[in-house]
Amino acid sequence: CCLLGGLVVCEIQAIANGGASFTRGLALPLCVAWTMNVEKLFNSAMGRLPPGDSCFSIEWLWLPSIVGLLMLVGGIMNLFAVEHQSTHTFVPVVFGFMATIMSVQSLIFGEFQNMDPVGATSWAVGVLAALFGTALISKAEEDEIGERCSLKLPAEPNPSERLQA
Repeated sequence: CCLLGGLVVCEIQAIANGGASFTRGLALPLCVAWTMNVEKLFNSAMGRLPPGDSCFSIEWLWLPSIVGLLMLVGGIMNLFAVEHQSTHTFVPVVFGFMATIMSVQSLIFGEFQNMDPVGATSWAVGVLAALFGTALISKAEEDEIGERCSLKLPAEPNPSERLQA
């Protein structure tokens, strides 16, 4: 959590200063993917409550509250990221990170205990392919940011100057 928070702070500072940052292609997609996966984790917890319990009872009310909060935060981060990053690289990078994070969660929760070796190998190859694709796309984003920063665009006229013309 602290590492993700640090990446976001670095990203926001780089955007505020108008320059590119090393983390530019990775920080926001990673934070969006992490937030969305944690939201899905709590959402699935709501479906696994003991029989007869309701997620709206006082004992479990915190679950839908956290899901709602994480949905709101994830949506805001998505809007911010789409405004400051190219969507043709942002969306695939988020997907790659989400696939990787979900795979780690599946390993932690033991969902692959009874999987045969062929299935486990196929799964591992898929996760590695997602990571490789994410790295390639984030490199393309860094290159694109460098190109945009190196362009010398003419300054826009002052709004009052446009009205006089």
